[in-house]
Amino acid sequence: MVRDTASHCRTGISWHSLSEYEIYEKLATGEKGLSSQEAATRILEFGKNELPESKRASVFTIFLSQFKSPLIYVLIAAALLSWFLDHLTDTAFITVVILVNAVIGTIQEWKAEQSAKALQQLFRITAVVTRDGHEIRIPAEELVPGDLVYLEAGTRVPADLRITQVADCSIDESVLTGESVPVTKKVTTLPEEIPISDQENMAFAGTTVVRGICRGFIVNTGICTEVGKIAVAVADTTLSKPPLIIRMEKFSQHIAVAVLVATAVLGIIAVYQGMGIIDVFFFAVALAVSAIPEGLPVALTVVLSIAAHRMAGRHVIVRKMTAVESLGSCTLIASDKTGTLTMNEQTAHIVLLPGRDSFQVTGTGYTGEGSIHTHKGEHLSETDLHQVQRLCHIAALCSEAQLERIDEGWHHSGDPIDVAFLALAHKSGLDTSLIQKSVERSLFIPFEADRRYSAAGFTDATGERFGIKGAAEAVLPHCIRMRTSAGDEEVDQALLLAKAEELAVDGYRVLAVAEAVSP
Repeated sequence: MVRDTASHCRTGISWHSLSEYEIYEKLATGEKGLSSQEAATRILEFGKNELPESKRASVFTIFLSQFKSPLIYVLIAAALLSWFLDHLTDTAFITVVILVNAVIGTIQEWKAEQSAKALQQLFRITAVVTRDGHEIRIPAEELVPGDLVYLEAGTRVPADLRITQVADCSIDESVLTGESVPVTKKVTTLPEEIPISDQENMAFAGTTVVRGICRGFIVNTGICTEVGKIAVAVADTTLSKPPLIIRMEKFSQHIAVAVLVATAVLGIIAVYQGMGIIDVFFFAVALAVSAIPEGLPVALTVVLSIAAHRMAGRHVIVRKMTAVESLGSCTLIASDKTGTLTMNEQTAHIVLLPGRDSFQVTGTGYTGEGSIHTHKGEHLSETDLHQVQRLCHIAALCSEAQLERIDEGWHHSGDPIDVAFLALAHKSGLDTSLIQKSVERSLFIPFEADRRYSAAGFTDATGERFGIKGAAEAVLPHCIRMRTSAGDEEVDQALLLAKAEELAVDGYRVLAVAEAVSP
C-alpha cells in the first residue's frame, strides 16, 4: 500500500542548492549513514521506496469484464428471449457464443497480466548502503531518506539522492529528461531556480550510472521522487472509452432501433392480415432474435487476440485487447524521441579513413551483429580492414565500457559512445574483452565534457603507444600526420574538419581516433 504524497513528502526543499552541512542537518544523518534502528523507524514514517501500483485483477474479475460490452448485453437479452420462447437450441448456441468470447478474452488478458508482472520482477534492484558504519547490500525498497548510497557504473539509481562524493561519474538521465547524452556529475552547490536537467549534484531514481562512481544521501523515495511524481500523475488520469467500444455502443443502439422498428412494422402488418396478438408477439420476438449478429463478438475477439499475439512477437505486452484497435485508430502521435521512438542506443554507421571513401556499417544497437563494407556493398580489402581494426583497437583501450556476448544475448555497461565503439570492433572481427584483458594500460584519461576526449597509454604487440578518442575538433589539433592508402602524410586538418562538419549537418555525431608511438 503506497501512502499519499501529501502525508510524508518533503516539499519545497531545493536539495541541489543546500550545502553539505545543511544536507546533514535536514536529513539528520552523517558520513556513517543511518543506524539500522533509525532506518527501521524511517521506513514506518516514509513508507517503502516503491512506486504506486494499481490493484491487479484476478482471473474472475477479468472474466467478468469480458461481459461489459453493449453487444454482449444484446446477446444476453436475445438468449433470455429465446429461453422464454422455449427455443432451447438457440438459447444454448447464443450462450456458447458468449462464453467462448469471454474465455478467449480472459486467456489473452490474463497472459498479458502475468507477462507484465514477470517483467516488473526483472526490474527489482538492490543498493549498496552504509548502515551502522558498514556497507551492506539491501533491496532498494528498504531505502529511506538519509541513507548513504554507493553507486557505480552499470547500476540503476534507486531513489533521488544528493551527491557528496564523485569520481568521474556520468549518469544517463534520458528516461527522465529525454536527453541522450549522459550528464557528468559534480560535488557542488547550485542556484535554487534551475531545471532538473541542470542539477549536476543530484542523481534521480530510474536513471543509470554509465561511468565512474559516486556516493550520496537519499533525499526522496518512492512517490516523492521525480519519477514517482510522474507515476502519480499518470495513475490519476481518467481513462476514456476506447474507439472500438464507442463504435460498438453506437452499433448496438442502431441494431436495437432497427430491430424494434422492423418488428413493429411487421407486427402491424401481421395484425392487419388477421394474425392473433399472441402469434404476432412470438413472431416479433423470433424476428428480433434472428436479426442479432451472434457471431460478431467472437469474430472481434479472435481478430483482436491475433493482433495482440503478433504484437507480443515484437515484445509488446497488450494488457487490454481493445488497446490494439485504439492504436490502429490513432491519426497523430506526439512522442518524445529518445528511448521512445528510438531505443537510446548509439550505433556507428560510417567509418571514414583519410584519403579513402567512407565505409558503411550494418546492424543497430549494442550488439556485435553486423558488418562493415564499402558503399557498393563489397567486402573491405585486407589493408582497409586492418586499418579499421586498428582504429577499433585504440578506441576499445580508450574506454571503460564493456560489451560481451552472454548465452544468446549481448550484455553492455558503460558510456553509450564507448559501447558503440565496442560494437563496431566486434563487427570488424575483434574480441574487445580479449583486447581489454590482454593489453596493459599504463595510463588512462577519462572523458570530461570540457576536455571532450578520453585517452590511454598502453603496451601491445607493436610496443608502447598512446591513443586518443573524442570530438574531431578536440583530437585533430593533437595530430601531425594521417594514414592514407598511399602511406603516412601530413595531416590536412581543414579537409578533415570540413568532412566532419558535413557529416554533422547530416545528423551524425562525429568522433575521431588517433594514436602515437611513445618516444
